[in-house]
Amino acid sequence: MKSDTRNAGRRLWFFPVLILLLLSLAGCLSTGERKMHAATPLTDITWQWVESVEQEGGAMTTVPNPEKYTIVFRGNGTYHGMADCNRISGSYAQVEGFKLVPGPSTMAYCGEDSLDKKFLELLGLAVAGGLDGNGRLVLEPAHGTTRIIFRNGGVAP
Repeated sequence: MKSDTRNAGRRLWFFPVLILLLLSLAGCLSTGERKMHAATPLTDITWQWVESVEQEGGAMTTVPNPEKYTIVFRGNGTYHGMADCNRISGSYAQVEGFKLVPGPSTMAYCGEDSLDKKFLELLGLAVAGGLDGNGRLVLEPAHGTTRIIFRNGGVAP
């Protein structure tokens, strides 16, 4: 009889441990489109646009004030940033490529020398993205037109 009581006690701890293990594994699975998680090295960093390079011909545009052109990806599938004097936001997905979906943003006139419209245009064309060997974020367009290159501006607030 004592043996049955001891075995029952052993079985009782097994079920809560099994449930906790299953819940932990469920948290690691993706159920939707967004597979980029907070642990991904792209998130929670202020990425500053430093240059763009045209694929054909190699023409390069250097951004004079990278701190004015930023994007921060959050682990929940949203992004926010600055396009010169405008705030930008939206959502993103990194599944079979990379896609930015614009959300609420300001649309102020930032001046003739501003690159805000070019920045937004390039972000809208991105279909692939990731870190290069130098720790920079590179977003690629669909038709190989212009790459947009970001440097790590530090941990986002």
